[in-house]
Amino acid sequence: MQKLLVLENESNHLFLEKLMAKMDFLSPIFFHHSSDALDWCLANPVDIVLIGCRLPIATSLDFLADLQRILNNQNIPIIMIASQGALEIKLRALELGVTDFVSVPVEQMELVMRIKNAVKFRLNQKNYLLAQNRIHELQKLEFMDCLTAGVAHEFNNILYIIGGYTDLTALTIEDMDNQLISIDELKSDVLSNSEKINRAVVKGKTLVEQMLAYCRRDETLGDLPPLNVIK
Repeated sequence: MQKLLVLENESNHLFLEKLMAKMDFLSPIFFHHSSDALDWCLANPVDIVLIGCRLPIATSLDFLADLQRILNNQNIPIIMIASQGALEIKLRALELGVTDFVSVPVEQMELVMRIKNAVKFRLNQKNYLLAQNRIHELQKLEFMDCLTAGVAHEFNNILYIIGGYTDLTALTIEDMDNQLISIDELKSDVLSNSEKINRAVVKGKTLVEQMLAYCRRDETLGDLPPLNVIK
């Protein structure tokens, strides 16, 4: 059920409450002070906003400016009841995010239909956001699959290097035992092999650190930096 925030002074609340009672697809919340309405928006999600015509113009415009800062470009449908000839006020209200107007005197069916259109827009907007989030999650899963495969391949290469130079060291020691090489040649080969093994270990450590950094991030896929491996 859509949450409709209604801001209007007390003298016109009864008319709007009776009208909203006929709309079983709405959950209206009524306020007659803009500060109370803004406080509620800070703590609760809102789907549609309706601003009445009995409020001072300055109050309505200030409320709209403060509301946009709270909503932070969420494109919430905002309907404003205004005098038909108040062009300057309407233009300013449009700048502040109002998406539709209902003229005074209010025709009940017109107001109902405009609210219904706002409900449809909001539902389509929510469905679109859900679809976008789903696509984003699928992209992240696909990305992680590719990343995992790449990291596994890189680790296999690192292990192959470590294993290869470990075997070479063992063979070098065996050659010395068989008096095929001197002790100095053994030292030289062991130091060279150890250096190459250590380089592979550093490469593996860097890869692990980058993977941990990825796991700690909670940002969008596009914000993730490329995974660079020391070569």
